[in-house]
Amino acid sequence: MLTAINNEYNTQEKLAKEMSLDTSTLSRQLKRLVEKGMVHKTAIGKDRRQLVYNIDEKGVNAYKSIENDYQTFKLHIFEQWTDEEKNMLKILLNRLENSMTKNNKWSE
Repeated sequence: MLTAINNEYNTQEKLAKEMSLDTSTLSRQLKRLVEKGMVHKTAIGKDRRQLVYNIDEKGVNAYKSIENDYQTFKLHIFEQWTDEEKNMLKILLNRLENSMTKNNKWSE
């Protein structure tokens, strides 16, 4: 979620769509991030009902730490893989994602 907020998906509507979450789940997660001081929210608009979330310094530090850990993990996992094997995995994962997106009936 920190990644999404950092990448300008900073309203509940944008975040819900980007992360495929319902608004109640998203609201709980955002509330926790605000309570932890990782993001702050600002009310905007005429009626001040729309909230925009921005990442704070604590959130940026957590984001950088997570990203660094992820890159290290990925490096160790795939260090024995050839480029061809990595590319094949990407192709297969993309096919799986496309199949799941097109055949979304199982989640209804």
